[in-house]
Amino acid sequence: MQIIEAFNDTHPRLTASTAARRTGITRTATRRYLRTLEYLGYVESDGHLFWLTPKVLRLGWSYFDSAKFPRAIQPHLQKLSLALGGAAYFAVMDENDVVFVARDGSNLVQNVGFVLGARVIASSAAAGIAILSTQSDEEVDKWLVGRKFIPYSPFTATTGNAVRQLIDDARTNGYSLLEQQVA
Repeated sequence: MQIIEAFNDTHPRLTASTAARRTGITRTATRRYLRTLEYLGYVESDGHLFWLTPKVLRLGWSYFDSAKFPRAIQPHLQKLSLALGGAAYFAVMDENDVVFVARDGSNLVQNVGFVLGARVIASSAAAGIAILSTQSDEEVDKWLVGRKFIPYSPFTATTGNAVRQLIDDARTNGYSLLEQQVA
């Protein structure tokens, strides 16, 4: 799995050596794992470079097919979406990010937002701020320590104090509303 996670938008094609550096696995083991992934159809290669195939998406979609909670929350998202006249999402924390695992509002004329499986830094999404607002001050402080905030738009909170304020506001209000944090 570490080999698969080594691929990203800045590294869409990797040599065995680059994959080894990005994962901390020996070059020999990395080449063996890449060849196994190629045999299984998860990567393709020209003999030097390796790249992911769409089959990798099956791994992530297996979560959606097997997880019960996204299906259980769906009726509530439908009610919320209808009441608000907009899309409603449900996300979970995964390390520093939120991952959107359920949504409703696909029948809206203008459908703007995150797709299922989208991963967003928690401080840039209302769902992330809402989840962080349920944690203790100590847990939030631990999460904020040493964090660098990337300005995705002119409105992105880019300091620990600004993010802390968003979290505190969410605690006070009982919800989080963020706009234009991610361009």
